[in-house]
Amino acid sequence: MEKATIKQLHDKILSRFHIGIEYQQIYDSKNSRIDLLKGSLEGVGLKDNETLILKHSGLHDWAACLVFADSVTQKKPDHLKAKFAKQGSKILIHLENCEFFATYPTFADKFVELSTVFDRFIIGVEESIKIAVGSYFRKYFANEALSITFSPKPDTGAQGGFIVHVADADYFVKNHTFMGRGSAHSRVDKREIFVYRLLQFIGVGADAHFIPSAYSRCYTSALALHIATKRVQGFQKKRALRSACPFTDEHQMRLDLIRNLLYLGDLNSRNYGLDDKHQLIIIDFVVLPQESCIHSATLFGQRLDHPSLNMIIKNWKLLENFTKATESIANDCKRMESIIWRDGYDKYLKVVLENIKLLNNML
Repeated sequence: MEKATIKQLHDKILSRFHIGIEYQQIYDSKNSRIDLLKGSLEGVGLKDNETLILKHSGLHDWAACLVFADSVTQKKPDHLKAKFAKQGSKILIHLENCEFFATYPTFADKFVELSTVFDRFIIGVEESIKIAVGSYFRKYFANEALSITFSPKPDTGAQGGFIVHVADADYFVKNHTFMGRGSAHSRVDKREIFVYRLLQFIGVGADAHFIPSAYSRCYTSALALHIATKRVQGFQKKRALRSACPFTDEHQMRLDLIRNLLYLGDLNSRNYGLDDKHQLIIIDFVVLPQESCIHSATLFGQRLDHPSLNMIIKNWKLLENFTKATESIANDCKRMESIIWRDGYDKYLKVVLENIKLLNNML
């Protein structure tokens, strides 16, 4: 009878535990590694029914990550913290690539926590963001020689940002962030990118592009997403509008309708206005916490009495563009596989769809 070999043991572990052979560390009862040996199990001294200990080689890297995370939270110069954060982030990327967290799923929450710690010093690194944005647009326009320049963005607000000049157009770039506590709130909110796309399709928003940090070829974070919105021709913020181009009651009704339909917040006078055709444009917003997104039969009140509002709603083609937006985001997510999304997207879509049906029934 043929004797079992070390190679067969490796193959069985790969099949059963999905740990790549190069990452397997196998110890016998004397704490000696047998994965480094060749030949039969009997030939290397293993006895029948002997207990073996299996470890993923990434455990050493994981321990190093914990050390780097501790270092960036201590009182050290900022340049050292940034250095430790980059090293820690590199290790996390390696651990993801070698399926470490599939082997130790209980470490997943800690992984998100460490990503958050490192991101404090990485996501905000402007040069890395610019590399990601430049790489994305060169691929988008299929032109590796495409000229791309950057300039500061006025009124950056809490999320910061800058302007990228590419292909005879300007795009405003910001980081997707959420000022919440805990690892779950640090994850990217897919609801927000859905709203950007839906507003674009119904003609109330800018052309939007979603750029994961993976495009930077530098430091990749599962929690980093950059949003680039194209400059709207002739756009003026509400606070800058003059009497020659007033923001009318009808514009306000459209804004309130969309606010209620999609549960949007932070719609101050800097975040919306009119384009060169005097049409409502929303350029920035936040989606309210999921617990505030509740469907109600009285959600829209009596806001449909204005004579031209019914036609505007019909022109939005909300049901059609809802489907179009969800499909578009699904395609976007295929190239953003590394992103860790916050929970609640499907629930949000369900509520928004109920709102759209209610609104259509009121026409």
